[in-house]
Amino acid sequence: MLTKKSFDDVVFPAIYKMGDYFSSFGGAARPSNFVESDIATYVICYLLKGYDCYFPLESYVIRDLANPKENDIKDLLDKVNVILSNIEIDDSSIYLLVDFWNFYDMKYDRNHKSERWIELKSRIESYS
Repeated sequence: MLTKKSFDDVVFPAIYKMGDYFSSFGGAARPSNFVESDIATYVICYLLKGYDCYFPLESYVIRDLANPKENDIKDLLDKVNVILSNIEIDDSSIYLLVDFWNFYDMKYDRNHKSERWIELKSRIESYS
């Protein structure tokens, strides 16, 4: 059974790896349409895609992450996906994604939240 601790032990290293990469070079590694919530959005969407194979990841994740063309971003996401593959969300653990969304939503100010981020919460809640 997936616990909050085991969830956090996997998810936060993935978040930090992405954050470190996109913060490198003074943020120059970020795609032009990138906002801070795009990192957590990617993580949640990756996990939701594992939970529901019909989940439309491309509807929520920016194109540069959903279909990366740059090798550096592809390499980063390959590493992040390996980390995240250690979690399997099921009906009893979907609440962890809602808690995770709420945690990050409180941290982000309005300028760091994309419309995709805001829409994602209702999609997550529709599973619980």
